[in-house]
Amino acid sequence: MHKTLNLLLYGSLFTVLILVVAALVFLLGVHFMHLEKPVVANLSSSVNISSINGETGQGMYGSGVIFINGDKTFVWTCGHVVQNNVISHPSINYKTKKVTFGVQINEIEVHSKLFNKWHQESGDIMIKARPIRYSFKDDLCLLELNNNKIFRNGVDFPTTSSYSPSPGSKVFHIGSMGGPNGFGSVSEGIYGMRGIHKFGQYLDRVGMGLEGGSSGGGVFEATSGRCVGLMCQKINVSQGYIIPFREMFKYCQRMDCVWAMDPTVEVPWNYRAIFTDETANIPAGILKILEANP
Repeated sequence: MHKTLNLLLYGSLFTVLILVVAALVFLLGVHFMHLEKPVVANLSSSVNISSINGETGQGMYGSGVIFINGDKTFVWTCGHVVQNNVISHPSINYKTKKVTFGVQINEIEVHSKLFNKWHQESGDIMIKARPIRYSFKDDLCLLELNNNKIFRNGVDFPTTSSYSPSPGSKVFHIGSMGGPNGFGSVSEGIYGMRGIHKFGQYLDRVGMGLEGGSSGGGVFEATSGRCVGLMCQKINVSQGYIIPFREMFKYCQRMDCVWAMDPTVEVPWNYRAIFTDETANIPAGILKILEANP
């Protein structure tokens, strides 16, 4: 009798021990590996961008990420997502022998899904945004929302300017895959090669499933939840290129807008003074004609 009770007791204790160990493994995995937290935390900071030209009716749907600094709310996306709304005014600068571009972009529509505390969709909103910085060659566009009081949280970027995940690291992409009907789509993948020179840029490659509408959406590191880049180009059904955080940061340094990635840097009063620094070399043949006929 006592032997049977002892066996039952030991069996129960063993079962409890197994359950405790399993629970600890699960909790440690969630705490240290952040298996789900980054996805959930960044869902509400990811938006859909609609760039429709009112004159031509042509447009594109893309994605973007919210970044908050003080009382201002910004949206990062890819330049090509808004290119249908770009009005470019080229002019010749004889001193620098370059063509400079005065670029204007009409207001952009930014859509976002609302989520309840159970992370279920509970509606959506549409806000107008105005462009603050734009670059065709860097394929980047920074927008500012006309209403800065809608979003409570934005994405976090790495704190080291040259940071990028190690190849093989687990990452997630959140974007509007498939266009406006794909709000908050999540794709899991692996960080691949870094510093690939494509389209005049240094891009990084990721392995994950992608669809149209992903461009401009954030790519998030699984272990930290930080945004490590923007999706910019689909290679095939299982690979794509991203504009890595370090290249975005270089752009911000060049365009005097580090405050659009680092909340510790205050947004200056004249933050709209610079819009673009796009230039192009005047072709040799045309330059020869211009110099011959000043």
